[in-house]
Amino acid sequence: MSLSGCAKCWDTPCTCGWNYRHWGVDNLEEHIQILQKILQYKRENPNVIFSEICEKDTDGDKDLMNFLYKK
Repeated sequence: MSLSGCAKCWDTPCTCGWNYRHWGVDNLEEHIQILQKILQYKRENPNVIFSEICEKDTDGDKDLMNFLYKK
C-alpha cells in the first residue's frame, strides 16, 4: 500500500497528470466534463458551504449533487 495516490507528485488525487496516463479518452473526457460542471457551480455559488469528510451533508452538498446529476 502506498502513502500517496501518485508516485510522481505524491498527491491524492494526482495533480500532475501521471496517474491518468492509462485512462481511455472517453474516461478522460467524462472526468473533464464533471470537473467543468463543478467549476461552473462554484463560480455561480462562491459562498456555498460544503461539509467536511464524515460530516452530515450540508444544503450546499445536496445542491451540488442535484446540479451535477440533474436530468
